[in-house]
Amino acid sequence: MCSKSKLLINHPDGHLALCECGTHLLCFKNIHLEFTKKEFRYFLEYINSIDLNYWKNQFNSFAACKRNIPIPTNQGNLILVFNEDEFLLLKAIVHLDKNHIKKKTKELIKNYSIN
Repeated sequence: MCSKSKLLINHPDGHLALCECGTHLLCFKNIHLEFTKKEFRYFLEYINSIDLNYWKNQFNSFAACKRNIPIPTNQGNLILVFNEDEFLLLKAIVHLDKNHIKKKTKELIKNYSIN
């Protein structure tokens, strides 16, 4: 990791930065990931290929499973899991979609204030 990086997008739940060496730094909630250019491109492709409806229906019968959208890692015993709102926010961060992030943030605030 370089000493200088450029913040590409910032949100209270996460941010995406680009180091001067070309490494992408993604922090989301309590997860910190570092990607080379090639790895980041693959990560974007994988994120885009995830079928939310499939995963929502796959674990729909498990009431205790609040996070049902998995992202596997190279480490066999580690899978990152997200609920739909978290996943969509993560996707917006990596796609630098500021409008979607604002919309999702307002929805999350509204949902949490109701609960």
